[in-house]
Amino acid sequence: MIIKDIFAKDINRNIRGVIKIGQEAETIKKQELEEYVVTDELQSHFKRFFSAYVNSINRPTDATGVWISGFFGSGKSHFLKILSYLLDNSMVAGKRPIDYFRDDSKIKDPDTIQLIEQSEQVPTDVVLFNIDAKADANAAADKSAILTVFLRVFNEKLGYDSNPSVANLERWLDDHGQYQAFKDAFYKASGSHWVDVRNSFSFIKNSVKEALVQSGSMTEGNAADYLSNMGNFTINPEEFAGMVKKYLDKKGNNHHIIFLADEVGQFIGDNGDRMLNLQTIVEQLQTQCAGQAWVVVTSQQQIDEVTANFTNQKREDLSKIQGRFNTMINMSSANANEVIQKRLLTKKPTASDQLAAIFEENHYNINNKINFSDQVSRKKYADDNDFITNYPFIPYQFDLLKDVLGAVRKHGAEGKHMSDGERSLLATFQAATVTYEDDKVGRLVPFSAFFRGMYEFLSHDHQVVFTNAESNDAVCPNGNHDTLAMQVLEILFMVKYLDNFPATLENITTLLIDGIFTDREDLTSKVKKALELLISQKYVQLNVETYEFLTDKEQDVNEAINSYEVDDTYIINKIGGYLIGDKYLSDRYVPKHMGNQYVFNFNIYIDGSAYGRSNNNQSLRIVTPLNPAGEEQYRMTAQSGSTVVLVLPDNNSYISNFRRVGQIEQYIQKSAGNLDNQEGAIRLGKMDERKKLEKAADEALLNDLNNSTIYVINDVLDDNTDITSRLNDAYQEVIDSSYRNLSYLTAIKDEKDVLHLLKGTGGEANTIIDDNQQAVQAVIDYLMMKTNQGMQALSMENIRDHFNDIPFGYNDEDIAWLVAKAFKDGKVKLAFNNAPISIGDAVNNAQLITSYLTKKQQVRKLTLQIVREVSEKQRKAARDFVKDILQRRSILADNNSTEQLAAKIVTTTEEKINELNDFDAFPQGPGKALIDQGVELLDPIANSGNNSERTYGLIDKHLDELEDWLEDMDDNGISDFYHSDTQKSVWRRSLDYMDRYNLAKGFIDSDNAVHKTAQTIKESLKKQNISRVIPQLEALNQDFATQFNDLVDELYRQYQDKSENYSQLLKQRLADANFPEQTANKLQQRIQDRITRDNQIAERKSNDGKYTELNDQIQLLRRDADQLQREIDETSQRIARDLRRKQELAEQATEYDSNERPHPVKSIPHEVVHTKRVKTIKISDLEGQAWRITSDSDLDSYINQLKQSLQREIDLNDIVNVDFK
Repeated sequence: MIIKDIFAKDINRNIRGVIKIGQEAETIKKQELEEYVVTDELQSHFKRFFSAYVNSINRPTDATGVWISGFFGSGKSHFLKILSYLLDNSMVAGKRPIDYFRDDSKIKDPDTIQLIEQSEQVPTDVVLFNIDAKADANAAADKSAILTVFLRVFNEKLGYDSNPSVANLERWLDDHGQYQAFKDAFYKASGSHWVDVRNSFSFIKNSVKEALVQSGSMTEGNAADYLSNMGNFTINPEEFAGMVKKYLDKKGNNHHIIFLADEVGQFIGDNGDRMLNLQTIVEQLQTQCAGQAWVVVTSQQQIDEVTANFTNQKREDLSKIQGRFNTMINMSSANANEVIQKRLLTKKPTASDQLAAIFEENHYNINNKINFSDQVSRKKYADDNDFITNYPFIPYQFDLLKDVLGAVRKHGAEGKHMSDGERSLLATFQAATVTYEDDKVGRLVPFSAFFRGMYEFLSHDHQVVFTNAESNDAVCPNGNHDTLAMQVLEILFMVKYLDNFPATLENITTLLIDGIFTDREDLTSKVKKALELLISQKYVQLNVETYEFLTDKEQDVNEAINSYEVDDTYIINKIGGYLIGDKYLSDRYVPKHMGNQYVFNFNIYIDGSAYGRSNNNQSLRIVTPLNPAGEEQYRMTAQSGSTVVLVLPDNNSYISNFRRVGQIEQYIQKSAGNLDNQEGAIRLGKMDERKKLEKAADEALLNDLNNSTIYVINDVLDDNTDITSRLNDAYQEVIDSSYRNLSYLTAIKDEKDVLHLLKGTGGEANTIIDDNQQAVQAVIDYLMMKTNQGMQALSMENIRDHFNDIPFGYNDEDIAWLVAKAFKDGKVKLAFNNAPISIGDAVNNAQLITSYLTKKQQVRKLTLQIVREVSEKQRKAARDFVKDILQRRSILADNNSTEQLAAKIVTTTEEKINELNDFDAFPQGPGKALIDQGVELLDPIANSGNNSERTYGLIDKHLDELEDWLEDMDDNGISDFYHSDTQKSVWRRSLDYMDRYNLAKGFIDSDNAVHKTAQTIKESLKKQNISRVIPQLEALNQDFATQFNDLVDELYRQYQDKSENYSQLLKQRLADANFPEQTANKLQQRIQDRITRDNQIAERKSNDGKYTELNDQIQLLRRDADQLQREIDETSQRIARDLRRKQELAEQATEYDSNERPHPVKSIPHEVVHTKRVKTIKISDLEGQAWRITSDSDLDSYINQLKQSLQREIDLNDIVNVDFK
């Protein structure tokens, strides 16, 4: 049996696979209704739609929008057209449309049938149209393009012209009952029927004007004005909805209208204005028509997918769009598959039996041939029924073809999408079946058979590839266009733009399986040869493991890319970037037992070229297939002991991939600039190709790395352990061989350990005696060797360089600790900028000295010297000095080295000098000469600094002098004095008494006993033997205190008497002045405050025993009394002056006016109290400081002068107080 005989219906019949809106011939309608397949999914869609529609019949509603979505070929347009037949309910070949569904049991659900019948209860105008076909040529620039189309199809439905302006005239005439009269008049005026010529309106305006006038529709003037302005017709969605509403009201009887718009989603595209226009139209129809006007649209995308391409503002404006389309219908891929299977592939019973038998016998063989290398699950035959249902196709082909058609429409078709002539899935499957209709059963349709159905819609850049291939004798020998190479090329084109289908050899072979008995292995071999041929002819390129169809433009680009040169340096850098940069190979070794403190860096060489820095002592040399050498050379290089050789296997795959990457990078760099869409897409494709090539190269390189061979010293590491472990083992061998003295380090140190060692704190003081002994000795030995060679000192930088290098490899912090340890052990001396550093400096300034040892900018200034041993005589002198002079035996108790003891002696001597300086700072203290002598003897030792030899030498030289000095200090009790607070207190008191005495002695009677006591104290303070003087001074201090206090008490009594006298005198004189009460009180308070303050001061001076200051206070009391007297006098004089002025004013009793009689003037009131004028004068102010009297006449003369002077004062004042003191 051949394939065309297995089908229930003729496979060659015209099944009209392309559904076109506008095909209304009754034969077409009949065939569409008869052959329409209602799947379970479609039945649910019918039910959902008619449920919503019937609801609008029974009650007002605004749920009148329907959005039908589905991929290309899913049957959206067909479903929309069938809805139009059912809603229009017109007879088709003598039957109502619903009868085709009921009689053939297309719809088995009675509820759905009932809903459709209920929809027929109301008259409905059905307006079915393809929106793109109905749009004007200038629709792209029209924001209201959708409204324009809706108005046009509505007008056409009502019999009006498609031109909105002409239709508006027709509607006006119709509404006024003049339309038929106008048409008759027009016929008379022009001889033509109006409907036949109205599409040429611009050429018949005169006849239109005449018809308007002759029919009585308008006056001649009105007709002329109307025709001149009718081109300005505009309308908005609200007005359009009102127009529809007016029409429905006019029709009455719950009349409905339904707009069925196909391909609206594609028409909207990414134009947010059009989507907003549609939303507004539907909203206005729902608002004004209350369920009588419906809008049903189709789209390849659902609403949210369409709006996702818009701006945020547009999406906000379109927030109501889903509410406008309450009924959502999505056509799935399963529905399309079922339609094809039932409408096209339904088998005859006998054929089904035969196919079942074939599958039963061969099902393993059949399904085993259908293998794909990607991770996507693709359908095979599930069972015999599945085989019968889909044969001669394979189940995976349905979904894959849908993906291909979608991708081709997007990338490979001419224009934005295929035109109305494009084939649906149904037509594509039919054409493929017809191709193999004469083959025997057992043939399977290969996927390449679908290509010819889409060829005519491809863009030129794709078509030209096939045209060239067909004329290429290598691809199509003897003009045979159906060669395997051509089928492979067609396959590669179809899957070119699919994201989820890698075009590997295995997958391509699967797509070309053309029979259940095909030898897959043989086919694979043939396909591989075909691919190689296509690559050689530049129609195809291999990207790692996938093959890619090349458009004509891509072939040109590939040719340009292939012309670019890529040298080996680029590839070496790529290899290094992946292996080293991505850390698959480490360029450093970290010994495990040393933590992370030690890192040994290796130079990296790839085929002899350095990758990165190359200043290390050890290297890793990587050998690639670009520059191989022999094993003898690898072994010889490795035996140097400082180099590891890693040889990659002889595999060029990653090298060729890296070279291709380099070519693509040059193309990308040079192709940047103004590119058209096609060129930009190719450039992006090449960027993606570059990524895939790099990934494949990296994977291949990593695989080769794990299979590499490593040569190190005398070993070859080629076992199966991972590369990281093998390389680490090789590094360890090199480091252990090169840095053989690294093992001297038994404990790793850091900067903190150096600090603690210098300070002598924490664990570093007690528990590190055994740490790193060999390493410390190595430092001492090296320094001794350099000293013996004539170098007196080495810088810390020199020490670092030596011990950083082979065979030590110590890090800087460990070297710093080793030097610090040798220093603390007294084996080496340190100096910074030639200034010696003592052990004491290290302890007291540990942080600073640590920085000298560790900081790069300081190590050049720090120098080291070896410490030489001192003589036993000097050692003994030092011990005696410590015990006797410094009296610090504890220093000797420590297990100190010679250098450490010297450092401690220097530090302790400085402390001793500081003590003597403290003695010397005691004011007028005893033993100043001895103290200065001690400082002079000790100062050279304290200043010997880090020079231990000088320290020991000075002690040995001056020890006898120092012991004599110490004996004198002890004999005279000097040290005991300064260490005794009691003795120093007695001494200070004696000094204080002498100070008081010296100030007061001029005021004390010469025969007072205090003079003798003071003299004895003065003499005692000058004596040398302080231990004998102190008891004497204690007794003398007591005597002096008693005697001096008696003097102070007597002077205080004198003060008290004078204070009382002054107080009484001032009060009397205040009373004599007869001040007003307020003034008198104020002055009285002033006198009391001043005298009280002076008394308090005098009392304090008396209590403190300050004789001289108390005497000064008596003089101050007198000055204050005189000042208070002057205030009394000045106040009395001022009051008297004021009173006289008031009296003068009062005496002016009248004022005279030139034209009026005199009139009395009020007198100014004045005080009744008569304050007396008081003046206090000294007698010396009247007659000079002294009188010289030699006779009675001289006496009489002076007395008369005095009398006259006093008389003058009495004349001017009421009271004159004369002070004779």
